[in-house]
Amino acid sequence: MHRTFKWPELLTDNGKGIAYGGDYNPDQWSEDVWDEDVRLMKQAGVNTVAVAIFSWDRIQPEENRWDFGWLDRIIDKLGKAGIAVDLASATATAPLWLYEKHPEVLPQDKFGHPVNAGSRQSWSPTSPVFKEYALTLCRKLAERYGTNPYVTAWHMGNEYGWNNRYDYSDNALNAFRLWCERKYGTIENLNKAWGTTFWGQEMNGFHEVLIPRFMGADSMVNPGQKLDFERFGNDMLLDFYKAERDAIAEICPDKPFTTNFMVSTDQCCMDYADWAENLYESLKPNNLSPSHIVSRMEPDGTSALIIMKFVNIRANIAAKATILKKLKASDKIKLTSPCELFFWLEAFESYLL
Repeated sequence: MHRTFKWPELLTDNGKGIAYGGDYNPDQWSEDVWDEDVRLMKQAGVNTVAVAIFSWDRIQPEENRWDFGWLDRIIDKLGKAGIAVDLASATATAPLWLYEKHPEVLPQDKFGHPVNAGSRQSWSPTSPVFKEYALTLCRKLAERYGTNPYVTAWHMGNEYGWNNRYDYSDNALNAFRLWCERKYGTIENLNKAWGTTFWGQEMNGFHEVLIPRFMGADSMVNPGQKLDFERFGNDMLLDFYKAERDAIAEICPDKPFTTNFMVSTDQCCMDYADWAENLYESLKPNNLSPSHIVSRMEPDGTSALIIMKFVNIRANIAAKATILKKLKASDKIKLTSPCELFFWLEAFESYLL
């Protein structure tokens, strides 16, 4: 889909300014502190927050029961305080009732073991059952908040690929076979590309295509097969992102989207260049927030983790270096130890036209 670019607006008189804020998870603690949260945000100059990234189970506590009350209240509190909401699609973590009813939505590792629920992205991106539930959630959110003036942007998913980049389930196998057929057209082309005459791997049809599951002690995966499985894993998550985006855009076409990437650690497992066209058709390059994860060692030997998310692609590397220099030089900044302290910082490029 193609949309005319539009910056997320702030809740200022003209909708412009420099947005500053981060992720806010009010459903994870008592509601009686929300007013204090908002007061402290205002004191700190926060004017934009991302809400409900991991909140699916709070929005839909049971399959046939929806609870938007708490989300209505916090969006209203934030908006009246002049803090814009970047509302998440909330699909990063699914509710446990969904896994109990449909265990087939769980991804599998290469040994055939299910990746159990309880973490982020504990779901198979190629599961048609999971996609149906996830897109229903997206549409419900868009219907309820699409015209809410305090919701100025949509946050799609969260760090795509974090826990389900490599899925060896039957859902993935079926999708991989279709992916290979689209790419190669004929099984002869695929056999040639993968060099399948080696070790009896030649296939008679796409129905014989396998994914690189564990093959025992002599497990040396065909490199062509492995490379294509890497590409497929990226594509299946990109397809899921596009499905979420399009489901919301059909109902709420006039507000921009964003998502966040992992780019500074070994968690960078996606082909982000391949995502560019589908992200940038509705977002300028500066409206995408990669997360930079760095650590600082404390004098007592413990470490603190700092996660920085910058929407300005051109400035994010320089900004990371600048902030680290300030952290090192300043005696006013104390990181909690021995616990890890997460700083979620988002900086939007100025919308001062």
